[in-house]
Amino acid sequence: MRSGRVLKAPSLDERLSAAVRCFPVCDTGADIGADHGKLACWLLLNNRCNRMIVSDISAKALKRAERLLDRHGLLHRVALVCADGFVALSGDVQAVAVLGMGGDRIARMLREAYRLGDAKLIVSPQSRHSVVRTALSLHGYAFENEHVVQSAGRFYTVIEATRGSARYSEKELYVGPVLRSTASASVRDYLIWRRHVAGMDRRVAGERHVAWLTEAIEHERDSFTDDM
Repeated sequence: MRSGRVLKAPSLDERLSAAVRCFPVCDTGADIGADHGKLACWLLLNNRCNRMIVSDISAKALKRAERLLDRHGLLHRVALVCADGFVALSGDVQAVAVLGMGGDRIARMLREAYRLGDAKLIVSPQSRHSVVRTALSLHGYAFENEHVVQSAGRFYTVIEATRGSARYSEKELYVGPVLRSTASASVRDYLIWRRHVAGMDRRVAGERHVAWLTEAIEHERDSFTDDM
């Protein structure tokens, strides 16, 4: 039984904070792979979305999200769905978040991008960002922004993509055509970190990938100098 005490919205780390800033005010949003349910809880409590589809392939994770949403009295605004990928979507959805999955898995999910309709995508892969960017472009999405954040000592990006036709070079899809600095991380620091990771295993990255990152780092340095 609830005490009637008003609970605060759950605290969000830098990556989830970036994700909620990307969400448009809309009637229906979705969090695919919701895990703990914090994103949906925050969006609903702050009336960024009127209702949410909260989905995870794990019934255990979905139960955890359900408990959080129930504590905040939000279950009447939520559809909880135990499903894999975009199969969970139903009706008209205006914005969809996919956060914390591996890049290859997200790319496979995007084979069913037709289920998204015209929904905006907010995507933050754990790995293989260029694979995700390529899949997004292939399935009819253009990039608005890609926000660089640092959380718990690790770099992440949060991609905003909307339906549209745009052409990107292989280099742009690898480096990121619309990288944006945030309060928690600069684009240049992120690129330096990526170059370090790529340089440690050139069998995977390849010499040209390291060179592309170096060019991007130099460009960021020159842009910073020009702004001074």
